[in-house]
Amino acid sequence: MGSRMRGAALAIAALLLAGCAAPGPGVGGSGAGSQGEGTPTPSPTAVPLPEGISVEFMQLRADVAKRAAQMRVVNGSDTDLEITRLSFEDDWFVEPAVRDRVSQLPAGRTLDLTIQLTPSECDDEPEPSDRVSRVVIEYSAEGSAFTSTADLPDPLEVIPALHARECLLSDLERSTAVAFTAFQPSETGQAATLTLTLTPTGDAASEVTAIRSTNLLSVGQVDTAADVYPLGVVVREGTTDPIVIDLPLVPFRCDPHAVQEDKRGTIFALDVAIDGQAGDVNLAAPEEMKGQILDWVADWCQFGS
Repeated sequence: MGSRMRGAALAIAALLLAGCAAPGPGVGGSGAGSQGEGTPTPSPTAVPLPEGISVEFMQLRADVAKRAAQMRVVNGSDTDLEITRLSFEDDWFVEPAVRDRVSQLPAGRTLDLTIQLTPSECDDEPEPSDRVSRVVIEYSAEGSAFTSTADLPDPLEVIPALHARECLLSDLERSTAVAFTAFQPSETGQAATLTLTLTPTGDAASEVTAIRSTNLLSVGQVDTAADVYPLGVVVREGTTDPIVIDLPLVPFRCDPHAVQEDKRGTIFALDVAIDGQAGDVNLAAPEEMKGQILDWVADWCQFGS
């Protein structure tokens, strides 16, 4: 056994001893013990996250449209774990995201646990230097129950980018609502039409300067499609009349796997500017429209021919 694995095993063993010395834990198994009627179940023993066990924040391509994420739990110890509850707590979200499901994590394995993110905190959020991001994980090992709290690494820096986009979208929505409102398919070789509607609130000004093509769809005509399609829409304070834009759309590629394995093909980025702050926000086609678009791509590319 390597030194790291020996250390992890010793750490778990020490925790198990600590659990045996405490009142019987509240998770089933040989160490659960029987509780008399009316006797509260003891709380799991609070301990640091043992050596060899780690958790980090991840977001897969399939998570983006659903505003989900993964808590990647690595069990580098020699002890099987049963994870009973996990809570993701971050100052840039309005409240913790909680996963209340039991999952088995054998020794030496890695497990991605899906959580549903809560809304971004865009009004009273702390500065990056003051922000706290952590995970609280409840688990049992060999019949003893534990809870550990640890700082949560975000190795790909997903959270700062997600927070910036969503708060920019929140600012944009004070000026105008944005949505894809219609889709008109086309024959092979012709551009379809995707309708983008901006509905100003009258309360603030903003600009929607461009829309970006996706990995599946290009904005523009067949011979002029581009990665960035300029819009140049200026929404002035006091304006409330809807702004309707018909966008020409063509498939970026005719690859059956691109449609079958699509995760982000109908999520477009809009370049916006608000009060001198420029950035991009994500805008997804509604679920029913997404199905229509994917069917059109299959027909346009003649997958069944």
